[in-house]
This record gives sequence, C-alpha cells and structure tokens, in this order.
Amino acid sequence: MDILEFITNNISTVLALIATGIFAGILAGLLGVGGGIVIVPVLFFLFQGFGVSPESAMVIATATSLATIVPTSISSIRSHSQKGNVDFDLLKRWAVFILMGVLLGSWLVTRIDGSMLTMLFGVIAVLSALNMLFRTGKSALYQKLPGRVALLRILGKAENDLGNFETSFQYYTDAKELAGNTHDRTTNKMFVNAVISGVSRADYFGAPGSESESPVLVVGMPRTGSTLLEQILSSHPQIGGIGESKNLREITGRTGVKFHDGASLVSAIHKVSPDQAQELAKEYLRRSLGAQPNMQRIVDKNLHNFEILGLFAKMFPKARIINALRDPMDNCVSCYLAPLSKFHSYTQDLTSLGQYYCEFRRLMDHWKNVLPNPILEVHYEDIVADTEGKAREVIDFLGLDWDPACLDFQQNENRAQTISTWQVRQPIYKSSVKRWARYEKHLDPLKAELKQFYPDGF
Repeated sequence: MDILEFITNNISTVLALIATGIFAGILAGLLGVGGGIVIVPVLFFLFQGFGVSPESAMVIATATSLATIVPTSISSIRSHSQKGNVDFDLLKRWAVFILMGVLLGSWLVTRIDGSMLTMLFGVIAVLSALNMLFRTGKSALYQKLPGRVALLRILGKAENDLGNFETSFQYYTDAKELAGNTHDRTTNKMFVNAVISGVSRADYFGAPGSESESPVLVVGMPRTGSTLLEQILSSHPQIGGIGESKNLREITGRTGVKFHDGASLVSAIHKVSPDQAQELAKEYLRRSLGAQPNMQRIVDKNLHNFEILGLFAKMFPKARIINALRDPMDNCVSCYLAPLSKFHSYTQDLTSLGQYYCEFRRLMDHWKNVLPNPILEVHYEDIVADTEGKAREVIDFLGLDWDPACLDFQQNENRAQTISTWQVRQPIYKSSVKRWARYEKHLDPLKAELKQFYPDGF
C-alpha cells in the first residue's frame, strides 16, 4: 500500500488530525499557553471519536503531546537563542531539577490509570485558566491587553526580527503618529541657548564644593551602549553602580532649579554657595554610596543628567564624567525604534529627534569647555571594535588599576534594569553598527538635521 492509497483509505482520520492541529495551534497562540494544554483535551475527544476508550485516549493524547514537545522545543530554543532571548545561566541552574521532574513524571505516568490522569489534567487546565484571568497580586490579563500603539510596536518588532525592515519601519512610524508628539523644539533650543550664554568657566572659580572623586556620571542619549559600559565598569571590584538614579536631580532640586528651564538652571549655578555645594555633595554621597561605602567609584547612569552638569560640577569639581556616544544616525534610529517612555517625547518624529540630538551635542560641547571636571567621550563603536582596549582606557581615566573582571561583565550580578537588559547578557556583537542603513529610504528628515556630523556625506 503506497502513501496515496493509505491517505485515501483514511481520509477522514487525516482531515480530523489536520483540523485538530490547526485548531490547537491557533488556540494556543491566542491564549499564550503551551500547546500541550490545548492539544491534549482536543486529542482526548478525537481519539474517543475513533473508538478508543476514555482511559486509553487520555494516555495516548498525553504521550502524543509529549512527543511533539521534543522537535518543537528544539526549534524554539534555537530560534530564541539566535535572538539572544535565552538566559543560559538560569537554564544551567535549573537543568538538574528539570531532568528530575521529567524522570519523575515519566515514571508516574506508568503508575497512574487513565481516569486519574484525566482528572489531574482537568485540574491543571482549570488552574491555568484561573491564573490567566486572575493572577495573584496582579490585575486580570484582559485588563492589560496592549492598546493600538503598543500593538503597532509589537508588529514593528516582529517584522524587524523577520528582516522585513520596510514594513517594520512603517509600523513604528504609525505608532509614533498615533501616540502624538508633545515635544517642544523651541523650548529645548531656548534651554540650551540660555545655559550656553549664562554659564562660563569663571563661574567655577572659588567654589570648590566636595573634594571627593567617588561619583562617576555616565551621561548621553539613550541607546548609546551606556548599559554595556556601566556593566563593564561595575564589574571592577572597586567600582559600584547605582543605575539610573534620581539622586542628583532630587538633591539639586533643593537649589530651586526648575529642570529644563535654562534661566532657572543658570540662576541656581550662580547662587549656590561653597557651603551649600558641600552640603548637597554630602547628601549625594550618603545616598549613592549607601551599602557600598568601600567602593572607590560609584557609577550613576542617569543619562539625562547631562542637562544639569553645571550644578554637579559645583558639588564635585573633581569628579569624572563619561559622555556615552554613538554614530548619530544609528543612535537616533535606535531611539526611534525603541519603546522609550513619554519622558523621551523628542523621539516621536525624526525631525524632533534630530534637532534634540544636535542640541544635546551642543550643550555637551559647552560643558566640556567650561566645567573643571574631566570629561571622557566613549563611543559605542570603539567598545564593540576593541572591548578590552576601550575598557582599559576608561578604567585608567577613572584613576584605577586594571582588573580582568571588567571583561567578564556578563557574570555581573548588578543586572541592568533597562530595555537593554537582555542585550548586555550576550556576547559583544557588531550587528547594531550601521543599523540605520536598513531604513535609509525613510530617513531624509533625520539626515537633514544631522548632516553637520557627516561632512563627507552619509
């Protein structure tokens, strides 16, 4: 009997199995649960329709489901691993217990009759359903379904992962347009103009503040490799990290400064006395050192602290500042595609994003000219090209001896709590360099704003 004849003679069975697979797959996708919890009950009733007893039907359905898990799991883990979505450290810690569970479950299934297995599966299915609807301490899942903007971002990410960059970019753009743009370009430019015209090198004579060199600020735009840099630094045994701390903004707020108000910032810089600067510095050290009092350096990676570096310099004129940079086009495109918070409203359209980037660079150039603090520019591309060389340069800039632990940053227990969390757990990769070229046909508004950084063309 050939295959065609076999299919013809069993056409109803074949069609029933195909329909079962399609139905179970769609339902599993909609519910977001493992296919087993869907396919088992479907096969259970299907097999009974073929004349199999209920006791045997449950055993066969369970065994069939378990058999399909092997190839699907292998395929899934390969796909997710290629995207850097597998936490192998966690997997290693659980591997022994997973194996023990598999062996125990395999043994138990030979000792439990079909009716008991049916009841057990029913209980698990009910518990799974209740968990999806009413998770302990959390709102029901139906209350957290993504809105249209979030859905467009999800579709954009999915298309990007598939390599469909044109479609992906359109989804992201649609999401941006739907969310709306609340960024005021004029106000931002006025802020930078006020600071540049109102703060000079002379403002830092005779106001020493604290002599401490412990604080290290990492500032810059989002998506510049700052999280990677922070993880490298905090892997050093003499360097601690406080992440994206609000300490500096909360403490400098005592000067009466209104953030992103140029006149207010200039006034605060001029009025802060040496005594007040020292008191503010003491409070910052108290908060930031906290449980890490023995660390020589404490890294504060609140990137937008670049706006208030003038006040920081009053508090810590000897403290070091690292300006995290990246190719302007890559940086801006990455910001545009990333699910940043409403605080980053300047990313809602390419023109605003480009203008904001230019103002950021203009302000940082000014700080570098007038502040007494050592400022080091660290480019993401340099970290990718020569991780050890750049890491050694930064550690030397911080006045510390080199430690090879800096290259073992993936084992750093000080896990990053940003959207880059999973990226920094992976080996250094270069795929983000020149990423913007994938979307070049859509980037004319951004190019128009950033052309000053590319005198030789894009």
